[in-house]
Amino acid sequence: MAKFSLSSMAKRIHFVWDIGGILSLSIVNLYWIYGVWSIMSIVILPRYYEGHISMGFICVYMLISFLCIISVYRSALMNPGLVPLMDQALPGENLDWTYCKVCRRQRPLKAHHCRRCQQCVLKMDHHCPWINNCVGEANQWVFMLVTFYAWAMSFFEFPFVSATLVRLSKVQDM
Repeated sequence: MAKFSLSSMAKRIHFVWDIGGILSLSIVNLYWIYGVWSIMSIVILPRYYEGHISMGFICVYMLISFLCIISVYRSALMNPGLVPLMDQALPGENLDWTYCKVCRRQRPLKAHHCRRCQQCVLKMDHHCPWINNCVGEANQWVFMLVTFYAWAMSFFEFPFVSATLVRLSKVQDM
């Protein structure tokens, strides 16, 4: 059985206390709730009752949508690969380290300083305002899952939304 301590949890969980980022993450959450509710109630459930789609399709769609929002929160709360705050590099590793002028600390060569997180991040890609976190070495895979699940939801939704719009335009023409 693995031992968990508060210090090990603090290393894995990272949350940026930025009001703009928290607002963006809240907007993403509300947009997801509204999007799933509207697609289900306006598009998918009527097609199910008409016999055009199966319950299996609805289950797969809901699974993908839940995996999407879970991945959003995992990438928002996951440590992106913050450089440990130490005054000097570890012995034997200081050959590839540089000095951060903002943190005033040593960091690995491929680390960059994030102005929002106020810390250096290993292999930083960017600071994403929608997840209120940096995308770095440790959470890049989870961020890619967010983009994949969002694409999969769109792939599932697009044909049915298009068919519903065509159907509504035919009803209005009558």
